[in-house]
Amino acid sequence: MRQDLEKANADLESENGLFSTRSVDYSEAIAACQEAIRLLLSLGNKAAGNSFIQMNQSFGTIKDKLETHAKNAHIAFVQPILDVLSQLANGAQYDYSKITAIVDLIRSLLTNLQGANAELESNHGKVGNDLNLLIQNLSAQIETLKVNIDVYDTRLGEIEIRINELKPLMAQYDTLTLANEQFLSAT
Repeated sequence: MRQDLEKANADLESENGLFSTRSVDYSEAIAACQEAIRLLLSLGNKAAGNSFIQMNQSFGTIKDKLETHAKNAHIAFVQPILDVLSQLANGAQYDYSKITAIVDLIRSLLTNLQGANAELESNHGKVGNDLNLLIQNLSAQIETLKVNIDVYDTRLGEIEIRINELKPLMAQYDTLTLANEQFLSAT
């Protein structure tokens, strides 16, 4: 039972670590999508040919975060977004008439990320609650067993005292029985 408790604690620690990692990943990807939408919309409002050199680094950072998340989550449909962000980060000319379509793709990704993050939190809550209940139940069972062991140890001690009290009486009985047998055999 102690091993079950240790395993449940290890499982809970592992679940919390995994949740933390995934939660940070989702939070960064969500923030990157929101920033990408903001930057792309501000780009789309500018006249064609305006320089966006100042935004290149931001697009690169956003691309890197989304790329990392896409690898971790195995999201294939992110690739067109990454391609556009890569072009923008490298200062390449881009067809601004397609900005709305890219923003729509990013909004779709954002919605998926937010849904997946909510599901992650919900699942973590359920798993965490289940593991915490298991830990509490196992801890209570262990405490009950400890109390029972103490009770049985006390009873064993009392039985040993009674046995020690009976030993002289049993020796006396044996002596009387032997004397009685000798008396009966002599007569």
